[in-house]
Amino acid sequence: MSKSTEQELSELHGTVARVLKTQLTETIEVTNEDTGEKEELLTATPAVLSAAIKFLKDNDITASVAEDE
Repeated sequence: MSKSTEQELSELHGTVARVLKTQLTETIEVTNEDTGEKEELLTATPAVLSAAIKFLKDNDITASVAEDE
């Protein structure tokens, strides 16, 4: 079996990132039974959240907190 090319790995990386982003931002619209108002709820499962966190960690993606001026 031959090794993947850098281009193939780059495309796969981009695809995984897009799929995770879609799954993390997908919502469903529900009606609050008490108020009758429509609400949007995120549908991401704990497994998707875990996969996204691992993806970020494995790719050394971090965030830094900016100090207030």
